[in-house]
Amino acid sequence: SYSVTGVQTCALPIYLAAHPVPAERNRFGGWAAGPQLEATGRFRATKHEGKWWFVDPEGRLFWSAGVTCVRPESSGPVLGRERYFTWLPEEGDPLRQFYSTKGDGWLDFGKMNLFRKFGEDYPAVSHDLAVRRLASWGFNTVGNWSDGAVWRLARMPYTIPVGYQSPRVPIWERRSFPDVFAPGFEEAVRQGVAKQAEFKDDPWLLGVFIENELPWAGWGNRPYLLPATILAAEEDSEMRRVMLRNLRET
Repeated sequence: SYSVTGVQTCALPIYLAAHPVPAERNRFGGWAAGPQLEATGRFRATKHEGKWWFVDPEGRLFWSAGVTCVRPESSGPVLGRERYFTWLPEEGDPLRQFYSTKGDGWLDFGKMNLFRKFGEDYPAVSHDLAVRRLASWGFNTVGNWSDGAVWRLARMPYTIPVGYQSPRVPIWERRSFPDVFAPGFEEAVRQGVAKQAEFKDDPWLLGVFIENELPWAGWGNRPYLLPATILAAEEDSEMRRVMLRNLRET
């Protein structure tokens, strides 16, 4: 068995013991036997032999393979669907804390099972096991939207999301695109990045994301989705003005 923050838990699954971290990787997940580049103490991107690479803090080439949403959650709506469940936690049940009757009545069976097995300290145990499993499976990056406590373990490189408020242009269904030419866009992004300043000197920080799944051309099998939607929009935008000006000039 092993201990996490003083809580004794069960032994790691035999699978994890039989499948250790790939031997060719260093502690950051970089290519330990590969070319030795300058070690800067932090992640960076550089062109090596004609190809762009990540370089880890120790100066080794790094290929990021990550999983997003590394966190102890597995919830879903319950309100209006109670007939699908043979049991739901009632008032006074310690598991009631994982059942919210607000909104759609979200229930998290994942957290309930972790609580049943590991007790009150289930988040720390879950984070520890998650990192062990990811490394055993060959992953070397904790992806976006993961629990911040996993980043702070300082055991696997991670990425973090950056939020900001700026005008956007509706593109397709629930997707929109930031109006990158709007006044204040750059400053808004800078302020969003500044809110994550506590991580800027962390050697385990691989990088940040300021957007996700943007509807570029081709989204929804529409090859000219982005430019066509911007140009056809009833509401004007700085992107539309810039596109029209460029088209007229060419």
